[in-house]
Amino acid sequence: MKKTDLVYCILLILLATFPNSGQAIERRKPQFQTEPGYLIFPLPISLPGIGDMVVVTALAGNMFETNIDAYVLGITGDVEGLGFAVQDIHLLPETLILEVFGQNLSKATFNNYSSRGMDSDAEDYTLIEATKIFSQGTTLTLTLFDRRFELFGTISKQAVSIPRIRDSKGNLISELSPVYHSESQSTVFGTMIDYTDDRQDPRKGARLQASRSFTPSDSVDSPEVFVWDYNFTGYIPVGKLSTIVINYFQSDADVIREGQTDLNILEQELGIECSGDPDCVTARDELVQMFWSGNKYGTASSLGGDVRLRGYPGSRFQGAHTRFYGAEFRWNLSEGTQPFDWWVWKDVRTGSQVAFFYETGTVADIVEELGDLSRSAYGFGYRLVTASGFVYRAELAQGDEGMSTIIIFDYPW
Repeated sequence: MKKTDLVYCILLILLATFPNSGQAIERRKPQFQTEPGYLIFPLPISLPGIGDMVVVTALAGNMFETNIDAYVLGITGDVEGLGFAVQDIHLLPETLILEVFGQNLSKATFNNYSSRGMDSDAEDYTLIEATKIFSQGTTLTLTLFDRRFELFGTISKQAVSIPRIRDSKGNLISELSPVYHSESQSTVFGTMIDYTDDRQDPRKGARLQASRSFTPSDSVDSPEVFVWDYNFTGYIPVGKLSTIVINYFQSDADVIREGQTDLNILEQELGIECSGDPDCVTARDELVQMFWSGNKYGTASSLGGDVRLRGYPGSRFQGAHTRFYGAEFRWNLSEGTQPFDWWVWKDVRTGSQVAFFYETGTVADIVEELGDLSRSAYGFGYRLVTASGFVYRAELAQGDEGMSTIIIFDYPW
């Protein structure tokens, strides 16, 4: 989509949503609520591209009748470790908000597809076995005008160790010696304009978010890349309660400095000794090509997972440029406040809805090749909107590679 086409699309949605442009949209309810809620629950889940696991969730919203939310995830199975976040810490009431988050995983396995872009086969991948997966970060948000305008910044650091590579059936291909290890630090800065009737559960209006992320490197072998993300969402009311949601997302990698692009050097850095094993050679060459593409073109935000192209595994499609279009019909079944207390789950329901969605997206390393190939997904789900600030979401999504099940605590997009 050209920038002029994007502007025209946004204007059309705004005109459809606001027939009287001189009338401001008022918020339906207070944007900072302090109704407490909690959830303590073990949940068995299966994530395509990741595996089967049990996630024990301990979640508390609006702790002690403040705005602070917190959760801890204990994970066991094909993935093992902990994740946590403490959100909505108000350094200045309803103005300056702090969030801290992190994860420490001792075991996880990820699919590495044979090529970037959209034309890799669903079964053509190797398994990257990772250990000591660590990340932590802090986000600071300045919010003004009843959360209609925000500036935010995030600083985070990540580390991962990869000791071995397996084929798609789990058979060992190569034991890396020494173990491949990578560390990085990233910054993200962005802004959001929210002209809707509610921040948490909008039914009319529009929202525009733009951000720039950067991962500096002291090594000439690693690239330095700015990633620019633009996310526009329009909300068109249907009747008194329901909503049609339209989303456009764009992500572009802007390479400031290329990393190592000598294939022989990249092969040596990986340290994979194949001794003539053809499966090992194929896996090594694919990894080398993936590193080469990332160092040459950069990597934009990916498609697949619980946000965009929900019928595919997380980060299924990667490239230097990403375009995504999505639409949802959110059929609101009820509104109003309804407290509930089910021993392991306590909150106040403020809305429940059934959603039907369709999504399509494309990625490419060369911007002119965007749209040559694309993938789509569709599905439905149920959402429970609560006064504690969480939206409990359960969905089934179908792509052309199978079906995905999603259970999470937030809206997509």
